[in-house]
Amino acid sequence: MIGAGTMVRAGHVGRACRIAALITAAALAATLEGCGENPVLPRPEEAVVSGPPLLVVQPDGSSGYEQAGALTVDTNPEPTSRALKVSQEVNGTKGGWMRCGRFLLAISAGAFDTVGTITMTMPDTTLMFVDLTITPSRLNGFHAPVYLVANTTGTDVPCDSLSIYWNDPKSASWTDVTTEKNVTSAMDCMTQLDSGQSGNSGPGSYDTNSTSYGITSVLPHFSRYAAGKAGW
Repeated sequence: MIGAGTMVRAGHVGRACRIAALITAAALAATLEGCGENPVLPRPEEAVVSGPPLLVVQPDGSSGYEQAGALTVDTNPEPTSRALKVSQEVNGTKGGWMRCGRFLLAISAGAFDTVGTITMTMPDTTLMFVDLTITPSRLNGFHAPVYLVANTTGTDVPCDSLSIYWNDPKSASWTDVTTEKNVTSAMDCMTQLDSGQSGNSGPGSYDTNSTSYGITSVLPHFSRYAAGKAGW
């Protein structure tokens, strides 16, 4: 009798262990289902795209900053939108210059060896971000300086507070590039172009007062660039 009783109790213990295991497994499954995904990984809506604060300049000259995120570029913007697209053929042996909103591009003579079509696109003319391309693409690497100017004339933004950043469209990462806190070198280049020493492919004479205040960088290639708060 004692042996039989012992077997009955052992059976109860075995069933209790199995029930406890099932309860534990069910609780774990419910916990994971409640999380919806691996709790170690952030939810998609929690992902934050890191980037510098980009300069925003309104038509009246008032300014502010907008945190850089995943920027998209509409290559065929609507005429009624605040987007702006400018395309122009430039003879790289002679150089030239062109303007898109508050961005100005000055191409030194000898920057490339043939005629290329340069396109400057701003998704929003109030946001200091520009997408630069050239066709044929083999010309996207320069033998003489190509200057990008971010013009801040008419704003209260000190040039020392700004830098020019490169945005890698493949990784969405941002890198600050060497930035001059004045536009002297770019203006010297444009003066040479307009004086006839190198030829001019720009849209007519430029107003030195409208581009004498800002920052500039020498570009290693055309890509996406922006003017934003320095020291990010």
